[in-house]
Amino acid sequence: MFVRVIKYVILKPFRDYSEHNVINLFTMEEDSADKGCFAQMVSFNPDNYSEWDVSFPGTPNYAFSHDYRVNAIARLAPSGVGKKEVLGMLLYDVRTVLAFPFNMLATLANPAYLDEQQVAVAGFPVPILSKGIVEIGGFHGIPAPGSGALIFNSGILQVVGPNVSNSIGTFLSSTGADGCALFRINTL
Repeated sequence: MFVRVIKYVILKPFRDYSEHNVINLFTMEEDSADKGCFAQMVSFNPDNYSEWDVSFPGTPNYAFSHDYRVNAIARLAPSGVGKKEVLGMLLYDVRTVLAFPFNMLATLANPAYLDEQQVAVAGFPVPILSKGIVEIGGFHGIPAPGSGALIFNSGILQVVGPNVSNSIGTFLSSTGADGCALFRINTL
């Protein structure tokens, strides 16, 4: 597995989307990814879902706690990819270790806490938004209403001019005092 240095991406609580536009099938190739970054599909074989994976971490040897292996894999989108190559935006962080104050392995033992913190365990599916409106920060460039976006680096947005044919979405506002702007994602 790959380990990634955490980038500065902000995904604010304001979100307007339908659950029909959230893909819950893919796990990330990286062991660590931030919500608000964009993902690209690596592989997906729907006929290969009959394999059992290894036991969950911390499970005693005498207990059977295997889960199905997730064979649909995505990775952080590389620079320059546009609408046709991007699967969508991560709605949850992907982690193997939970953040301070816990500094413990991220396991499925407390799913309510993971959901509250918007954390997906590495190796398990992460929700990916393909269409909707979010408030996001940490992009490169200065957006204006109507400007588009491409992927700049490790799934982070680069502001481009309006009417760029390969844009993965449109900025609906300029940045506020906190450096965030409304962004309409449309990778469909």
